[in-house]
Amino acid sequence: MKILILGSNGHLGKYFVDLLKSQKNVVIFTVSSSNSLEHRKNHSAIDLNKDIKKLYNLIIKNNFNLIINCLLIKNIHNKFDTVIPKKIVNFLSRKKFKSITWIEVSSYSILLKHKNHYMIEKKRFELFLYNKFRNNLKNLKILRIGNFLEGQYLDKIFFFKFLNNIIIPSNPLNNIFLTN
Repeated sequence: MKILILGSNGHLGKYFVDLLKSQKNVVIFTVSSSNSLEHRKNHSAIDLNKDIKKLYNLIIKNNFNLIINCLLIKNIHNKFDTVIPKKIVNFLSRKKFKSITWIEVSSYSILLKHKNHYMIEKKRFELFLYNKFRNNLKNLKILRIGNFLEGQYLDKIFFFKFLNNIIIPSNPLNNIFLTN
């Protein structure tokens, strides 16, 4: 299985890399805006705002089974932005890439009553994803993590180790909630 992790130098991206690198028969590719602190094998430093075609070429060159989106891109107003992830999903909506599963790392906070810009944009992006994957929802997984879930609680998420059974369930489960 080939997995691409977008935003691999962030907190959650690093966690996924560390968790998945010990799995048998898994090849991990990573993308972030800068070189990896650990100089990982199969890492690409790509500024997606300037050269998204490098990412497209990486996707074309490799036959990925899974893409995990941990990107946190901000616009010129320093607000969370989903323009780049939308471009990537639109690229993937081509017939050739329909078999790739997309895991969106989202936030449980989008379900809260009072919303800020980040929560609103996350929710809009989730709706965009549902629309794009509407004919193939088995290839969309939205992982909602509470903003209180870090440190000691992240260490307790042991079930990620069973990648084929939990993150990619065979039933039509699209939202996975992680709480303490």
